Amino acid sequence: MKIEDLTSRQEDVIECNGVKVRKGTIGTMMKNVALFEKNKDPSKRGQILHEIESDIGELIPSLKALDMFEFFSIIEWLEDPKREGRILVALLYLQQFPEKMSLDVQVKLNELTQCVAPDVMSIID
Repeated sequence: MKIEDLTSRQEDVIECNGVKVRKGTIGTMMKNVALFEKNKDPSKRGQILHEIESDIGELIPSLKALDMFEFFSIIEWLEDPKREGRILVALLYLQQFPEKMSLDVQVKLNELTQCVAPDVMSIID
């Protein structure tokens, strides 16, 4: 399947599972995750986290409509404690869709509190 199979070059939005989804949604999420994970400057971390949290948070309904949380399960998003950007996406998803919190996810989140920065983990509190 090509992009053109989903939408023409002129269209910026498609409807997927009843949600209007902009082209570039997944790419935008990935770039924000990469930006957060590559930033090692503690003096900028809070500002970047705040901006990315807002930006990714707005994308969560579209990512859900695109089945990103079926393609990669929440446990897969949480798998690597060194990938705080991916963990951030999962936490923002759980924040907006708390009914998706399973016992397995709760156990994984408890494990992550030992090794993931508190500023990231505080999103789900």
